[in-house]
Amino acid sequence: MCKGFTLAELVMVLTILAILAVVAYPRMMDLPAMRIELAARKMQSDIRYAQSLAISIQKRTRINFRAAQDDYSVYIEDGAWVLATDPLTKENFTVQLNVGEFTGVEIESVYFNEYDQALVFDQWGNPYGYNIGTGQATALDNPAGVRITGLKDIVIERGTGRVYIQ
Repeated sequence: MCKGFTLAELVMVLTILAILAVVAYPRMMDLPAMRIELAARKMQSDIRYAQSLAISIQKRTRINFRAAQDDYSVYIEDGAWVLATDPLTKENFTVQLNVGEFTGVEIESVYFNEYDQALVFDQWGNPYGYNIGTGQATALDNPAGVRITGLKDIVIERGTGRVYIQ
């Protein structure tokens, strides 16, 4: 008995690989859009995490967005504001955009309230705009959120704190 592949088997495998390549190629060409979508979903997830953290530990949490540096950090109020620990990396919870897997993704604007660049969740998970300079938390404007490259908005609803991508 001979061992090996028949010509029909080889042609069939090559045909399947060609079909997969034709399907995958357009998706790979849209890599910048994939990065924007990944960053938007990461930011949405991190905001939800900060909200659930506030509820679970019964302390206020805050997310500072710095558009000029394309980053954001999560803090916990424990007498003073201290950086939270990222549950995935076990490091300080700061996410840097426009590098690595997020190359080309920038924070274009932050619009919680007129001048607020931070979002605070109270111990019940209610969202507020937070002025870091004065320490004042005020009800969110509607809509409120963060805009990233590609005109993707991560929106936080006033009152409920529901987070979605628009």
